[in-house]
Amino acid sequence: MQTIHLTTFINAPRQKVWDTMLQDATYREWTSAFNPGSYYKGNWEEGSRILFLGPNPDGSGEGGMVSRIAKNQPHECISIEHLGVIENGVENTSSELTKEWAGALEKLKEMAEG
Repeated sequence: MQTIHLTTFINAPRQKVWDTMLQDATYREWTSAFNPGSYYKGNWEEGSRILFLGPNPDGSGEGGMVSRIAKNQPHECISIEHLGVIENGVENTSSELTKEWAGALEKLKEMAEG
């Protein structure tokens, strides 16, 4: 699986960045930049299941991802393991397309004090 590294510097205290990214209202606000209407169901506790949902860009209903919080060290690191997709309310973790990327990890880490 390919690894992609992206770095962004934010001039703000760790806790403010963390809270902005993970609290429901502000999560909806910042994710609206790439998918208006995005939200999550679940929580950010390590080991918990979480759904990332929102309207499909083509207007065909709601879709999203089925994921698990692989690691959560508050204000330091969070790792999300993606397990499958949601298509029109139906979870899909077994199709060939899903199997190609299932297990992908999204990580926010190495947060330096701003």
